[in-house]
Amino acid sequence: MTTSEHFTTPPKRRKPWLRSLRWRLTVLYVGILAIILTILGGFLLFTVQHLLTASTATNFVDSAHTVAITRNQAFLNDVFRKDAVGDCSTNFADAFQQVLSDPLTQSPAQFTSVLLLDRYTGVVLSPTASAGIVPPELNFKELAALRATVGSTDAAWMNGVARSAGRAYRVNVGGVPGGVILIAYNYRVVTSCTSHASRLYPAVLMLESDYSRTLQIITSFKILLGVSVGLLFVFGLAVGIPLTGASLGPLSQVTTTARRLAAGDLSQRVQLRQRYDEVGELAQTVDEMAQALEVAFDRLQSSEERMREFISNASHELRTPITAIRGCLEVLERNGYDDPREMDRLISAARREADRMRRLVDDLLMLARFDNGRPLDLDWTNFAQLARDTVEQLQIIASERNVAIDAPDTILALVDADRIKQVILALGDNALKYGRQDQDGWVHLVIHASEAAVVLTVSDNGPGIDPADLPQIFNRFFRARQLGATQTSNGSGLGLAIVKSIINAHGGTIAVESVPGMGTTFTIVLPIAGKPEAEMSQRPTRPLEAWSSGDLATLVTSE
Repeated sequence: MTTSEHFTTPPKRRKPWLRSLRWRLTVLYVGILAIILTILGGFLLFTVQHLLTASTATNFVDSAHTVAITRNQAFLNDVFRKDAVGDCSTNFADAFQQVLSDPLTQSPAQFTSVLLLDRYTGVVLSPTASAGIVPPELNFKELAALRATVGSTDAAWMNGVARSAGRAYRVNVGGVPGGVILIAYNYRVVTSCTSHASRLYPAVLMLESDYSRTLQIITSFKILLGVSVGLLFVFGLAVGIPLTGASLGPLSQVTTTARRLAAGDLSQRVQLRQRYDEVGELAQTVDEMAQALEVAFDRLQSSEERMREFISNASHELRTPITAIRGCLEVLERNGYDDPREMDRLISAARREADRMRRLVDDLLMLARFDNGRPLDLDWTNFAQLARDTVEQLQIIASERNVAIDAPDTILALVDADRIKQVILALGDNALKYGRQDQDGWVHLVIHASEAAVVLTVSDNGPGIDPADLPQIFNRFFRARQLGATQTSNGSGLGLAIVKSIINAHGGTIAVESVPGMGTTFTIVLPIAGKPEAEMSQRPTRPLEAWSSGDLATLVTSE
């Protein structure tokens, strides 16, 4: 039988490339990459924008306080300064514009506007170009909060000026985000140039600044971030597509191997290098499946070969007695029944051959039942007593040879008594048949039990078995040749095969050891723990002396 008789090559299905797993994984990978990069870019943009804006606002407030501290005295002194001819130098409005407003708002511009306000109305006092109006960026709540913080008295205001008390808030300056700070301030009005008399009046210094530079930095960062995200996306595509292909490439190898396996070539293997991912597990699973299929197929072929051999051997074994019986009948038919003694001889020969054929058929039926898993008739049995009864039967046919047994009084075991007796009889009969035939020949049975198993050994001191025959000793229809003999045994070759089937059905094992010229020993082990192939109770088999009175009582009541 060839594999082509069992398998046909399946048709290869074509699939659109858009439906391939490689492209679907690539699209999924690209989509996830785009989402991650978008979220990451948005988070970075928000963080940088927030940090830059906060830093700019902090720097603006710090710069404003520095201006208020360093330029306040210069502004007051400039109002009171006299020129070379003794005239008053300037009024406070001009001085404010010259000392504060113009220097701080001209290029490079640090502040967009520097104003001196009335602390109650918010009207611009200086510079002159904006005098008399209220700045649109002025927040009267913040102005009131400044007055409440500093105090309304001149002394309190002087203290506030000394410590540059102020209130800062954010506004849009000319449509651009910016900041405003209101700082407690004074301005000096000269009441007499000749006497150098002057008076301080409380006011508010208002400084404005937009965040245009910060916005430019943020805009540049957005462009840089967008370009970076785009490059990362392209790089992810360039790297991800080949990686996806490389990762899924072994799947093509798995598919090819699976198709060849389906076509009947069970020797095919994926044989990927060691991988610990899902693809590696799939490849290993396919290889294990292929190995199991190959083993199962080999077993099927071997089983078929054994079946053919079995049928051939059975036919050959049955042909011999049938031919003999037919020959006896033909002789009787041809010669008639004139000679009673010849007729009796022929009938006896036919009867012997019929009995032989019956035994052969019975053996074949028994093997077939065991092959089909027919359950044993298990019952609690005194294994030692069963063996002793069997030995008594063997002693009858042993003639002058010694058949002895060494066993405890009681070993309680859950077995099929008839089948175990058949095993002991078969082994003992073989030992007598192929052992020493003189009075020095002996057969010795030994039985002992442990917590794990019951062990039976059957030994003889015969010539032994040819070492070349030992591996096949339990094969059906195999006849071992006795050492020193020129012919094989005249049995059917099924005895030891039946013995092994019975032991296997009990869940046990059987082994043979033979030393040429010294004898042969068969060892049978029936496990106590565990469940044999046949149905059996879960109660353990162990020597009776190991049972307590409570165990025996439980056993009796459970029966």
